[in-house]
Amino acid sequence: MTAGRSAAASLLAVASKGRQDGGMGQRKPWSNIAVAVSVVVLGVPRGLVAESFSNKTRDLAIPEPGQDLTAYRIDTDVFGWSRDFREMGAVGSEVRRGKQGEHRGEQFILIFDVGDVVPKENVQGMFVTQPALPDNPEPLDDIRDSMWIADIQYQKQWPKRPIRKHFPGAMLIEPMWEAEEVEEGVCQPVVGFFLTYRKEVRYQPHLALRLKAPCSELRLTDTRTYWAKKDLGAVMMRFDYAPDAHEMSIRFPLSAAWHLAKPLKIVLRGDAKAPALVAARTTLAKSGTVTLENTATPGPLELAVRPGLNYLGHRLSKALGIPLVTAPLPPGVDLLLAAGLALSEAPAAKGPAEVPSPVCGGLLKDCR
Repeated sequence: MTAGRSAAASLLAVASKGRQDGGMGQRKPWSNIAVAVSVVVLGVPRGLVAESFSNKTRDLAIPEPGQDLTAYRIDTDVFGWSRDFREMGAVGSEVRRGKQGEHRGEQFILIFDVGDVVPKENVQGMFVTQPALPDNPEPLDDIRDSMWIADIQYQKQWPKRPIRKHFPGAMLIEPMWEAEEVEEGVCQPVVGFFLTYRKEVRYQPHLALRLKAPCSELRLTDTRTYWAKKDLGAVMMRFDYAPDAHEMSIRFPLSAAWHLAKPLKIVLRGDAKAPALVAARTTLAKSGTVTLENTATPGPLELAVRPGLNYLGHRLSKALGIPLVTAPLPPGVDLLLAAGLALSEAPAAKGPAEVPSPVCGGLLKDCR
């Protein structure tokens, strides 16, 4: 495979120092897997015949004469874990399609520490090129058709292959995401997980992904879930941010690990027979262990969470239709639902998740 700079290098802020032969290509340590913010939000030409999300679709609608065929996609898929299950390997591609249907981009190997959203290694693989075919344009490839770029040396280093269907005894993985407004009209996805294993529910804290896009356009369009073993998996989440039918998308490979998740202690105070409390108890039981304290405190119900759980608190607040407030919690309690809690309205979730996300200059900027 080629080891030179990608034709799409202007889209990638790759590491310029410390390169060494990666066997298949050049190593780019500590590169991220998404495009710089200015590219994501502003720099991608718009226009593309809408393509099916079907895994193997190869047919495009017949384009109109002179139709703009530009598109942009970053796609990833996990190929394995290390023997000690501390690292996760994924293949990826970044491809731009031009106005006349030409493809320019590259394929690469990404290595993550389990739990991190930024890869610690990015090994360049093959270039991706297709000629301009305005009358019969090639669709953007599904990276799963190119899993072979993870050749034998990578298969030996990360030999634990993904199990692509849930199997008996494996934990259930429920991804959840919020669009956090980081600037006026600009949002960043933050993703967390509810994990269910051996009849216990745990919460894996939200982490911010390195993507910023207009809030009105950012949306989750697809997820794929794999398992390495019963208590470890990965979810590949695709976010689209195009304002029309022209594709602009990125798929993030994210670890879901039982040892990274924490059980939540939830306390409900109020009349045990009150319909609102009964409904809230049913909903919150899906999030952790619920303890009911039967009291007769008057007033509407309010929700308070301990510091570090703002993203989850705002999500549950919306689901329950109950305001999220700032209030002291008893020792050891993660969420408290009761009447008369409010000291002040809780601010919107602007801060980092409980586990800080990496601080980078942009999506494909180097995180050092």
